[in-house]
Amino acid sequence: MATPDHLNFAQQDLRNRCFRQHYLRDANFEGADIRGCDFRGATLVNASFEHVKAGLSQRQVLIMLVYGAFLTVMIFEAIFFALIGQTATAIALITGMAAAVALVLEIPGSLLVVVLITAIATISDRASFSLAIAISLVFLTLVAASWQRLLYFLAATAAGFLVVALSGFAGNLAEAIASPHVMITAIVFAGVVVALIERDLPKKNARYVPTGMIAIMAIFGLLAFLGAIFMQAGFVAVAQLQLTLALMHFALMLMAIAGAAVFGLEIPKTINQSIGTSFRDADLTDANFNHANLANTDLSYARTNGTNWGSAQFRKCVAYKFSSRT
Repeated sequence: MATPDHLNFAQQDLRNRCFRQHYLRDANFEGADIRGCDFRGATLVNASFEHVKAGLSQRQVLIMLVYGAFLTVMIFEAIFFALIGQTATAIALITGMAAAVALVLEIPGSLLVVVLITAIATISDRASFSLAIAISLVFLTLVAASWQRLLYFLAATAAGFLVVALSGFAGNLAEAIASPHVMITAIVFAGVVVALIERDLPKKNARYVPTGMIAIMAIFGLLAFLGAIFMQAGFVAVAQLQLTLALMHFALMLMAIAGAAVFGLEIPKTINQSIGTSFRDADLTDANFNHANLANTDLSYARTNGTNWGSAQFRKCVAYKFSSRT
């Protein structure tokens, strides 16, 4: 029996497509390029994946590199503010970074936390650079998730800006633009709006973002930041001749720096082993992966009763609580 057109993906370039929680029983993916595809929770009973190519897509690698660059800037900026004694701005930046990472990891309510922390980081005029970095990180996070979510965010920001400008500045746009508080209010308003509706946004256009490197970088940044905080506190204690307290702070600094070094060394390996194609929690009962090229693929928690792995090649795959019974 011929495969219906809506289930026939044979020989197609499907890179970065989202099939999350889709019902694809008897679908034909033979010879398709499924790098960057998200099949998490999908029903793929009796589906054919013969000769497919799975793994990291170029877009995913680019997202990791750009996101990593932004995280690096935020980390070192937070460390800089911590070392010069501007602890409040430093904490706002590092917390904003953590919240943005939580958004990528799809922890509920993360978007709202991101914009609130962004607002806190911009209250001081001295944190104007922090504003640019934090807002850029929010936008990058939204783009990584989906263009539709970004468009909602931008539309809500524009609406919030106009409301605040018209009500608080009597329509004087020049004065409203000059005030950072207007933009802060608009961003927070947009965050609230998108946070309220994000559960209802369709997942079909969502992109699967490799999260391993991002999570490792966040832990590295947090530990490095704590090292800077303890270093600054240690120097303050020395200046106040509180030597015991200073020694305690310097000991904590060394522990934090050692931990940061351990996670920092893991970053290149994590990038190399990041997941590109995910079948996590998918139903692969009786699916056919004969001669499939499965690189950087997550098969964790997948149901694989009767799955035919034939001559499939596995490289840098994750298969927690997975069985390869045929």
